[in-house]
Amino acid sequence: MARHEMTLRVFRILHYLEVSRYGLKVSEIHTRLDEDGFKVDIRTVYRDIELLQKVHIPLESEGSGDESRWKLIPFTEVRQSIQFTYHEIFALYVARKSLDHLRGTPIHSALESMFVKLEKVLGKRTEMFQELLGNLEFKPQMTWHTSVAPIVLDTVYSALEEGQQLRIVYRAEGGENAGESKERLVGPECLYFANGSVYLIAMDLSKNQPRTYALSRVLEAEMLTDREYNKQCPVSPKRTEMTQTNLTYSDGSRGGQISRNWTGSVA
Repeated sequence: MARHEMTLRVFRILHYLEVSRYGLKVSEIHTRLDEDGFKVDIRTVYRDIELLQKVHIPLESEGSGDESRWKLIPFTEVRQSIQFTYHEIFALYVARKSLDHLRGTPIHSALESMFVKLEKVLGKRTEMFQELLGNLEFKPQMTWHTSVAPIVLDTVYSALEEGQQLRIVYRAEGGENAGESKERLVGPECLYFANGSVYLIAMDLSKNQPRTYALSRVLEAEMLTDREYNKQCPVSPKRTEMTQTNLTYSDGSRGGQISRNWTGSVA
């Protein structure tokens, strides 16, 4: 096999691991390579993983034997010196303050974790930035809908990142089925934050139609690691009023558009 083909294959394996939060078994990597046109035996996959380790790609395995799952170590370590101007650091503090409405979400928690590390490096110099922030005020925004279970949001994030189908248990809000919960199989397209709430835009795979799901009404979520999902309908949300958002789904294969007014009663 040509050397460049081996390089392409190894980089493809690295991509699989980058987007697979829970890792992959060697057999799963082998299957994905085969689907992408790389016809190699499973022993070659083991050798490719060894090569990634030799060039210091931070891999780890969980489990033993054929059931062990390989994944990238989930952190990035900056080793070289990076210099920031005071204006750049102050801009970060301004951005942090402007995102206070996300307080209580996993996103805000990750942001705060980053600032803890930054402030350890800056030491007492952070006092200057805090003092400058006292001269700025932001118009209060509606706070994020805190009734969303963190495990649900985390699972949805993972499915979006890895391109996998989701099985959700969803509680209806209106109509004759109000209050009832039903299991649904969906293909996640994107998350949309609006008016203090967060929504999952997804394809209802049983009807092959786009739907909008309020995450506050998703009681359970499971990522189906054995069922991949390729996004089908790019979403262009356009906010028109505080109480209404228009979502336009563009389906290139049908050459048309499906438009839906979104007023809070969804799916």
